[in-house]
Amino acid sequence: AEIKNNEQSAIDNMKTLAEAIETYRKTYTRLPDNLAVLGPPPKGPAKSEKADLIGADLAEGRKDGYSFRYVIVGANSSGAPAKYELAAIPTEYGRTGSLSFFRDDSGVLHGADRRGAVGSVTDPTVE
Repeated sequence: AEIKNNEQSAIDNMKTLAEAIETYRKTYTRLPDNLAVLGPPPKGPAKSEKADLIGADLAEGRKDGYSFRYVIVGANSSGAPAKYELAAIPTEYGRTGSLSFFRDDSGVLHGADRRGAVGSVTDPTVE
């Protein structure tokens, strides 16, 4: 039961991260450099270095038995808009989760048992 709860939490957290990244992009007209800049500021108002869009745990890339990875892809010097990918991997495969999740650059969520490895666009989609 705990694994199922963690896997559902990972899916929910992937959506939370995607929303935070899009909010950051609209607010600061660029993608965040990393997940940490989406977290809460130590004190004072939110700004681009600490946008206060997600909790500290997600900003550190770990929550509910999963590790989260954020990668910017597709940016180029001719001004094409940058895209990004998100991944969620169980911190302890088989104990905290079995499924790895992957959000591709078009926003589709994929999930499969990757034995603790990072998922990919070839994995089945997750509703």
